[in-house]
Order: sequence, then C-alpha cells, then structure tokens
Amino acid sequence: KRVLASKPKLMLSTVLFFPQAFEAFYNDHFPFRNIMIRWNSILKIRIFKDSPVPSKVIIGKKGWLFYAAEGALDNFKRTQLFSGNELKMILHTVENRKESLKRQGVAYYLVFTPEKQTIYPELMSDSIVPVNRISKLDQVIGYLREHSSVKIIDARDALFTEKNKHILFRRIDTHWNQYGAFISSVGILRAIVSDFPVIRTSIPSEDDFIIESEVSFRGDLTDMLFMENNIFSDRVTRM
Repeated sequence: KRVLASKPKLMLSTVLFFPQAFEAFYNDHFPFRNIMIRWNSILKIRIFKDSPVPSKVIIGKKGWLFYAAEGALDNFKRTQLFSGNELKMILHTVENRKESLKRQGVAYYLVFTPEKQTIYPELMSDSIVPVNRISKLDQVIGYLREHSSVKIIDARDALFTEKNKHILFRRIDTHWNQYGAFISSVGILRAIVSDFPVIRTSIPSEDDFIIESEVSFRGDLTDMLFMENNIFSDRVTRM
C-alpha cells in the first residue's frame, strides 16, 4: 500500500526529471486503474486458479491463502538454511541476553512461534514442496538445546496437538485466530509452571470460555490480492 505518485509541477529546476515524474503520476492515476487491477486479480484467481501477486500471496488448497514475502516462502521450502557461523552468532546473542537478564533476577524463556504454513503444510499448494528435511527453526532449536542451557518453548508442539480439534489460524490472514493464541499461551504457562508454581491455579482451560465464530471475507492476505473479496471466506474464531 504505497503512496501514489503526486502530479509534478513543470519548473526550470525540475525539467530534467519531469518526464519520469509525470509518467509515474499517470501510471498511478490513469482512468479505471483500480477497477482494472481488481478485475485482473479476479480473472487470474477464478479462471487460472493462480495468485495475481505470487511474490506476496500463495493460493493453497480449500480456500487457504499463505504469505510468500519476507522469506516466508523460502522458510517453507527450506531452501536457505543457516550456516554454522550463523548458528554460532544466534547462540552468542541468546547467551548474552540470558546472562544479562540473570544479573537482573529475570527468568529467561525463549519462545518460538511458527508461521501458518508450518502448522498446515498439507494445505499449501502442491507446486511448492520443501527440499530439506529440517527447517531453519529446527536448526536453531536443535543447536540451542545442544549448546545452551536457555529454556526453550516450542509453540509448535501444542499447536500440532490441537490442530485437528479446532482451526488455529485464519484461512485468509497471516495471523492465528484467538483459539490458536489461547492454545499457545496455555502451552507457555504450562512450560514455566515448574519454576513458578503459583501460577498453576491461574492457567485457564477451554471450559472458561465461550467459543464463537463468524464469517469474514477480509484478511491481510486478501487485501494483498487487490480485490474486493467475494471468493475467499474465513470463519473467525472468537473467545
């Protein structure tokens, strides 16, 4: 959602740059631009079953959308793993943070939360397949557990356990829903209860909440598709 180019003023000081500036302005403001972009997106999705912006959004199975930018797709494909030196740098950073917090009397837990496609790989497009057995997250957790005493909480464990009971992430958004957040939060609390037994009675259960859902046609991933969405829907879980 970048800022559209503004109309340039032709002055002596800007004459050399005016053609490029005016072209940028015209490209952003020519008649029916937004309508044409929207219909291009709809045609690609409905006719070709393809994403109009594959560098940002991947169309998965059963109406699920997945984020592809900022390394998310590479993480899923496992094409660029950490080197040994990079893992050592991560270890160094974690150890420094742990010791700094220890001097302040603060308990340090390192929590790893997964991306949506990590929990629902079976709903990713069949054209996108991991090329390695382990992921960057597997690398980091394994390396830290071998070389550090930092207490690690892997949120994947609780989410994988619960994924067949309730949907944990939004179909058309990058974020987990409230139930997914609840499951992860409870998992964190249960992991630290041995150090802080006083919180044992404060850990909530599913019975403490009323779980409701409502249909939504908008998420951050449908916004990236440049269309007024009536193709993809989602049931938003609320607690």
